[in-house]
Amino acid sequence: MSKIIHNILIFCCLALSLPALAQECDEYIGAGVLPYVVLQDGSINVLLAHEQGRGWSSFGGGPKMISPRKRGQSRCETRLETALREALEESRRVLPKQVLETALPTADVYPPQYSSRDFLTFVVAIPPVDIDNFTSNAVPPNDSGYHETNALGWVTLTKLLSLAQADKVEPVVPTVNNSGLYIPFREGLREALRMGSVTAFKP
Repeated sequence: MSKIIHNILIFCCLALSLPALAQECDEYIGAGVLPYVVLQDGSINVLLAHEQGRGWSSFGGGPKMISPRKRGQSRCETRLETALREALEESRRVLPKQVLETALPTADVYPPQYSSRDFLTFVVAIPPVDIDNFTSNAVPPNDSGYHETNALGWVTLTKLLSLAQADKVEPVVPTVNNSGLYIPFREGLREALRMGSVTAFKP
């Protein structure tokens, strides 16, 4: 048996035994979480994640395939499952899992009417969190999802909405870096504002 045929057989066996690697989830673009905190004076701060080369945005990404532990067919994550996983990964578990699991099923979302080609954002109120733990939290070393972001930052809701509607890219959290909003996040938020559908932030 030639080495090429041998390698092909090994690949086929792996593909059959690991369906999550053999399939791609393309049921929808993705989903994420936009967490916010209501301060004692009633003002709102929004927590954003920064990814090198992209800028500041919500905690989100594309869906993955889920392989059952026992015999069964792999399936694509739901939007809620994607949003939860991405929020935990990109915040390096700074965002509390229990709070997200409780809040996400009833969270407001934008766009309110969406198709498989829309990125769905869950807007979720959370208790105050210490983002200084971001760099020190223990995370799986071999899971790239936990290493996509390199900073977290707070921005007031007023400033975030202003930045989304600005004609040019402006720094979001100057104390951290001079990056602006990630363009797809900015455009999605801007469109939601234009449609009057961002009413999810509740003091």
